[in-house]
Amino acid sequence: MADVSVIVPLYNRADVVTGTIDSILSQDFDGEVEIVVVDDGSTDNAAQTVPSQYPQITYLQKKNGGVSSARNYGMARASGRYVAFLDSDDLYEPSKLSTSIQLLERQPDAGFVFTDFSRFNIGTPDRLFKNTNSFFFKRIYKYCSENMQLGESAYLLPQQQVLNLLVEGYFMSPCTLVLRKELAQHVLQWPEHRSISEDFHFFLSLAQAASGIYIDRPMTRVGRGDDNLSVNHLACHEADVEVLRELIASKADDPVFRKFVKRNLSRRLCGLAWNYRTKNYRHKAKAAYLESYKLNPGNVRPLVGYLRTIVAAKGADKPLADC
Repeated sequence: MADVSVIVPLYNRADVVTGTIDSILSQDFDGEVEIVVVDDGSTDNAAQTVPSQYPQITYLQKKNGGVSSARNYGMARASGRYVAFLDSDDLYEPSKLSTSIQLLERQPDAGFVFTDFSRFNIGTPDRLFKNTNSFFFKRIYKYCSENMQLGESAYLLPQQQVLNLLVEGYFMSPCTLVLRKELAQHVLQWPEHRSISEDFHFFLSLAQAASGIYIDRPMTRVGRGDDNLSVNHLACHEADVEVLRELIASKADDPVFRKFVKRNLSRRLCGLAWNYRTKNYRHKAKAAYLESYKLNPGNVRPLVGYLRTIVAAKGADKPLADC
């Protein structure tokens, strides 16, 4: 049995996945690392080149079903005590696995580790963007300050606080995640019915299953390319809203948390409505503004946006303050 299995979904990325695999092989972790590459129906030459270049990896092939399907396929076949995920255009920093697993060994009550991360444009992995993920989601520091520090830059976060953090908009990347095998194989599945916001859906489920450890250091480099899903911001925004609607529906027995989610969904809907309005999708904008107001009637900003959409006044498409 391996100590950790790293699942790498692959679809037509033979030209960049070598860097991803090399970053796993370059880890300073002393234990056994199983690399499971799941070829999700690639049509390039990956099946011919990758296994021959890296005979030590496990290379699995399946029909195309999307990234969630590939992750589940690899997860079900992983032998490691821990499971990690790394997309085919992302890179690990050298101490990513050793640091994560040491913390999980020391904290048996924690189910997973997630970390800060850097970004780069594919093709220039050494030219990192100026700001890491935590710069854009500073709320993480509020939760860190309220919880037990496990060492330099590491914090134990209870389930409810991880869940609240996600609802408030924190973006957790799958490529920063290391979790216990029993969670990966017996509790959680990536949502194969979703092609967008599958990460958000999965992490909300994860936060309801176990507490987590946050490492406030960028231990993964996330590649950005023209074909990356995050390019379609409007579709991602719509999908996130739908995930939060489902979360509210699932929490009928928890009125306090439902109210918290509704308030945050209201804020996201107000932002989505403004995006609709700037694209002249006025019917969608009005519907989103009204739903936003109904979820949080104490906030009048959605009504202001709704009226601006109706009258299309000069300057109405200037951004409103945060809802």
